[in-house]
Amino acid sequence: MPSHFKSITIPALRRCFAVSLNDRKHLLQLTSLFQEIQMTVTNLLQGKKGVVLGVANKRSIAWAISKGMSEAGAELAFTYQNDKLKGRVEDLVETLPGESPLYPCDVTNDDQIAALGEGLGKDFGSIDFVVHCLAFAAREDL
Repeated sequence: MPSHFKSITIPALRRCFAVSLNDRKHLLQLTSLFQEIQMTVTNLLQGKKGVVLGVANKRSIAWAISKGMSEAGAELAFTYQNDKLKGRVEDLVETLPGESPLYPCDVTNDDQIAALGEGLGKDFGSIDFVVHCLAFAAREDL
């Protein structure tokens, strides 16, 4: 077996890759395996709760991560930095299933950070993860 297949950790997947994809039987096995993996990933975060910081628009890395985590069953809360971003984030969050609380959180404001913690405690009790996608660069540095 070629060495690059050794990095594939699922034995059945490794076997499927090792066969000729011209063989219809093996192609069907591979398709079935990918569907099984997708079903496993779909429920990977079922019952987990988290907060996402850094969604700015539909092209944000934070938004792409959020969509994937939502598809995997996660319950999500979101933050927005200011009123300009609030509407954008609200519009995006409305496309996700379920309810997702939104909190103002400018990380340069200690009071807003404290309020975020209190809000998450009230709405979720506890959280399992944080998605931190905040960054800053001065316009002249870009």
